[in-house]
Parts: sequence; structure tokens; C-alpha cells
Amino acid sequence: MQGKGTAEECIAAENWLQEHVAEPEYDPMFRRLLDATPVEPDAPALQRIRRRLEMLLAATADRPVRSPRPLLRIVRFAAAAVLLVAALVPYLRPAVQTEWYEIYVAQGETREITLSDGTQLWLNSGSRVFYPERFDGRERRIRIDGEVFADVAKDRRHPFVVSASDVEVRVLGTQFSLKSYAENPNIEVALIEGSVAMRAGNPGKSVDYTLTPGDMIRYNRTSGSLETYRIDTETYGSWHSNRNLCFVNQTLGDIATDLERRFNVKIIIEGSELAEAQYYASFINNESLDRILRALNSNDNMRISRINGTIIISPN
Repeated sequence: MQGKGTAEECIAAENWLQEHVAEPEYDPMFRRLLDATPVEPDAPALQRIRRRLEMLLAATADRPVRSPRPLLRIVRFAAAAVLLVAALVPYLRPAVQTEWYEIYVAQGETREITLSDGTQLWLNSGSRVFYPERFDGRERRIRIDGEVFADVAKDRRHPFVVSASDVEVRVLGTQFSLKSYAENPNIEVALIEGSVAMRAGNPGKSVDYTLTPGDMIRYNRTSGSLETYRIDTETYGSWHSNRNLCFVNQTLGDIATDLERRFNVKIIIEGSELAEAQYYASFINNESLDRILRALNSNDNMRISRINGTIIISPN
């Protein structure tokens, strides 16, 4: 590829490549070779690479087949040839700058968007997403600040990666919910369908976790603590379609923040003890704010009032 071998070495290398290019066990070595090959930006070098690729592909296509399954063998060679060309595309054409977009969803609203690969995202109130016009390279990567439900288009060769503060979620094709608001130290990842790999923490001090359907992970970016819960996937995963609200061992303070986003109101909690009280609660019938607050106050330990449109919650 760099033109530094003798004629005999080049012929031997090409013969070996034709023999082994379709064998999966050599894929890691091919990737290392491609990564280690420097870019040759001058036109003559690019023409040399093109000619060598054309010769290699022609030789591969015309090669006698001795396999007991010739059709499968031909398909494997063709697929391998296409992958080799795709891997060398960055060397054969100038890089194209991909445009990135930013979408923000206001308080009290939700929004659905479809990415270039067919992945669907539902953004909750007060959320922000950064995504490219199209996905280039080996990963499909976006960044989230807020809460998103993702139905990821399957593509085993290009993992889908969602970055959110100190958490990174990597999937091939699945449904999951991620909640990571900048003002809240807790980050939640819930798997509805499929499988995801989650990495939390800073480089050099991170935790890896693989989720199965029904798993919910809560990571605190301040303390580094990680809690695991089991959830009902139908209830938890349908906030984007049915406006469900699910609170899994959450403090009243965090619940109030979620309610502020959902209903676009201001809520003040008086007293740290009241704000730190923890709840398990689900609301699946698109309940009003008043009904949700009454349910949270079923033990009558809160006094709820309104002053100039602001909701005040204080100890009763």
C-alpha cells in the first residue's frame, strides 16, 4: 500500500490477501494495517491505490473457486472486497465536513426527530440533542443533555453511541431511555428492549455495565455511586407516547424538578427533610399536576399552596 516492497514481495502480499481477505479471523489485523497506513494526498499516489484496488478486485472475482460451497465463497469474496473498498474510501477522496444540528425542547413540550440512519428520538421537556446531518465513520454518535427515548436502527457494523456528561451508552440496535440533565447529579439509563453497554465515570476511573431488558441504572456523577433497579418496561418506557411518569426511589426534590419541566411551573419545597423524602410512584393516565401532588401527599405530611403561580410545598 505504501509502495515500499519489491515486486516479488508485492505479488506475494497480493496473493496472500486474495487467499485470506474473506476470513473473519484476519479482520483485526486488516484494521490495524489500515489504521497504520499513512494518507497519501498527492494525486499520483491516489491513482496508484485505485489501480491496485481495481487489479485486486478483478483478480478476486476471476479466481477459480474450489470450495464445496462455491456460491457462498463467491459472496464472501464479494463482501470482503466491498468492505476493503469502503475502508479505503477516506484515502481515495477528500474529507467532507459533516454539519451538526442542535435541537432544544422547551419546558412543557416533547419532540420527536428521526436521524439519517432511521433512528427515532423522543426528547422530553427541557432536553437538548446534538446530532450530525449524516453519520460518517465507524460510529453513529450523538450527544444529549436532558431525557431521551431512543429506538435505534440496527447496524451491527456501526455502533450507536450516546454521550451524556459522565456517561456513554453504546448500542447496535435497541430501545432505551436516558436521562441526564446538567443540573441534576443523577444520570439514569433504562433498557426497554435489546442490549446496551454503559460506561460511567471519568477516563481512568470508570465503571462498565451491560444492561438487560428491565434494568435501570442510576449513576451519581458527584459521588460516583451506582444503583441498579428493575422496572416495568411497558410503563417506564412509554413516557414518550403515553406521557407516563415513573419515579423509582427518587427524592421529592428530584420529582419536583421533573414536574416543573413537564408542566412548565415553578415548585419550591420548604425544608431539606421534606425535599429528601424518597418515593416510588407511577402515573400512567396522563394525570394533571394537582392529581399527582395529591397522590404524593397521600399521607398528608405536606401542605401545598400556590402564590402568584408558584407552587409552595411545606411540611404540614
